[in-house]
Amino acid sequence: MIKIIRGNEPDVLIAKKVTWTQGLLDEVEKYQSYDNIPDDIKKKITSRYRNEHIKSVLFSTSHDKCAFCECIPSEGGNYVQVEHFHPKSKYPSECFEWDNFLPCCGICNNNKGILDTKNVEILNPYDDEIEGAFSVSYLKLLPNAQNQKAINTEKEISLNSDRLIVSRVGILMKLQIQTEEIRQWIDVLLESDTDRKYQIRINKLKDKINTVEAFIKPECSHSFFCSEIIKDDIHYLKAKN
Repeated sequence: MIKIIRGNEPDVLIAKKVTWTQGLLDEVEKYQSYDNIPDDIKKKITSRYRNEHIKSVLFSTSHDKCAFCECIPSEGGNYVQVEHFHPKSKYPSECFEWDNFLPCCGICNNNKGILDTKNVEILNPYDDEIEGAFSVSYLKLLPNAQNQKAINTEKEISLNSDRLIVSRVGILMKLQIQTEEIRQWIDVLLESDTDRKYQIRINKLKDKINTVEAFIKPECSHSFFCSEIIKDDIHYLKAKN
């Protein structure tokens, strides 16, 4: 999980959210609860937050990644969804609130379900400080023992599920290949016996460093995991220095 910046509220939401919210609250009052609203009516009313302009602005804030697990759903035949940080079934007045939206993959959305996040607090990558909330041990994200929100997030969202562990294995293998090539280029660089050879080899080494650092760009999947891995890699650190 990384920190993301909430974009400006889309014009369509500014223009329509009061009307949309009142329409939903009228149905809640009519049927005595959100859960009692007939499915067809509920779907018609709540689907409005899936407006394409709303989704476009929202999803761009996370580079089309899941705000929780940092996967890129489209790479696995899935898609990003509009997640309500505070569940709309419990807080229907927040169903169309921009500050209550998160871009999320279907699996994390399902894991979170109707968790009452006002009673069981989890991290919101828009609003909470994410730096220091987690560390990496082998293939797992470990929540900071002093950060209850991080502990709850790891547990409730299943940030160390088999799915994510397998995904991290693949990324770790790619990183290890690149850092091993960095080691090899460092060795070759030290054997340079002409300025020309040295310059060619230093350029190759810089290319490898750039390749590794591409893994930690915010638009890349599991960028936090990758940043934690390479920050302690002796070959990468030697090349940087």
